[in-house]
Amino acid sequence: MQRKLEIVRSLIHTPKILFLDEPTQGLDAEARRNLWEYIDVMRKATGMTVFLTTHYIDEAEGTDKVCLINHGKIAVCASPEEMKASLLRQELIVDATDRGALTGELAGLGLSPAPEEEGGHLVVPYQGSAQEIIARLNTKLTTLKIHEPSLEDAYVEFLDKTEKTERKAA
Repeated sequence: MQRKLEIVRSLIHTPKILFLDEPTQGLDAEARRNLWEYIDVMRKATGMTVFLTTHYIDEAEGTDKVCLINHGKIAVCASPEEMKASLLRQELIVDATDRGALTGELAGLGLSPAPEEEGGHLVVPYQGSAQEIIARLNTKLTTLKIHEPSLEDAYVEFLDKTEKTERKAA
């Protein structure tokens, strides 16, 4: 309650810029959701800019820009969508009883990169609309999942790439 009160107090005078450092730390899920809804309403109504530091990456998913700081320096600064697109790919996860027919159909679509077998299924990287690929398949599917990467997925990928680069340099 005290945490929520601190944030509400900071909004009373309708600031043009609001700095929040780990604002939802210690709040339960419902309180977190309510707080973000309130801040978003205030932000849209007043044009307020919100600077946020958080370890809850999902809280930054709906922001305009995200900056990742590594060793005290801004390493990446982009919209969440740009960050996800630069580090990860959208994927269809598909399978069929007639795997051969499905593999043949996918090969005929000329996808780049080509589908790969992973975890007992076929993983089909794509850009744009998954529906376009699905609509072109005639083989009856036994598995169909659409994997849209999250900002947290992109953050973890960024850390993995950074760590590999630092090991090579050392």
